[in-house]
Amino acid sequence: MLPRCHAVPACGNCASPRPSRVKQARNAAVVMFYGYAPAHVRVNRQTPLKQYLGDMMLLLRLVLSLRRVGTTLPMHLYLSGERHAKYERLFQQQGVHLSEAPYTNPARWANPWHAGTFAKLHALSLSAFDTVLVLDLDCVVLRNIDHVVAWPTPTFRYQMARKGPECDWELQSGVMLLRPNARAHARALGMIARTSDKLPGDGGDQSVWRALYANTVVHELPAAFNAFKYELNDADEWKSVSVLHDGWTMRWQGHWPEAYPDVGNVLYALTTNASRLMIQAANLSSDVPRSAHTCYYQRRPPGFTRRGVLYICDHVNLSASSIHRY
Repeated sequence: MLPRCHAVPACGNCASPRPSRVKQARNAAVVMFYGYAPAHVRVNRQTPLKQYLGDMMLLLRLVLSLRRVGTTLPMHLYLSGERHAKYERLFQQQGVHLSEAPYTNPARWANPWHAGTFAKLHALSLSAFDTVLVLDLDCVVLRNIDHVVAWPTPTFRYQMARKGPECDWELQSGVMLLRPNARAHARALGMIARTSDKLPGDGGDQSVWRALYANTVVHELPAAFNAFKYELNDADEWKSVSVLHDGWTMRWQGHWPEAYPDVGNVLYALTTNASRLMIQAANLSSDVPRSAHTCYYQRRPPGFTRRGVLYICDHVNLSASSIHRY
């Protein structure tokens, strides 16, 4: 059973109120989480280092998108597991506050694809803030959303998830508005420590959120603040999007940039800029033989003519000269 749902102030008004007209929450922040453990990366024909390089590029793209829309909220990135200083410096240069968080091991019942999502449970422990706006690493902010932190908590988007011939509702955790609470954090960790049958849901953090708030009123986030490309059907819907949750492998390409060039051009530019900054940070010498480096890359689809940065490469043994923490 999903938690009961109440609408937030923006429901029925996708454009949302202007930030200047909404009372801002005191002591709020945008928070992001990333835990990198080679044993828990997604199994999709990528080496762990490829996964890391791609994830850091997407996180950097998210930060650049927040800067583009003029956010005034402080941005915090909580890192756990294996860390690499030369890429973390890119975030510090963008004004992001970096902190270390304890690594959250996935539940035994977890879907391996969602093993890394449990890092977001750490948001409940951030007692220094009254309210936190949690964003997934593959989100892109297209319009200023600072005013969201004045909305009631907890706030999630309700999303229909197709499972074979059936459909089910999920609390979509790509964008969340939460009030940190130590007791709730302890309960959440207890849920992933259990060894009994898995919790209902996707087998990731979304299973924990729906169980944690089962007896709580959850406020509904409008779809425009956590939108997926495959859900958007026309120009008006694309114009309404504040946060694009870009879950496709082809991060800037596909059929839609030509049909919706305004958004497509923004996403392409942000992805390209983030990739170039990552390549500069890697500083991989051309003398390094192919056998000694690995690359995160994106294939151009057939007929795609736009040129862009597609490769981010680094030493196979990158960890030998970087920070190790677990």
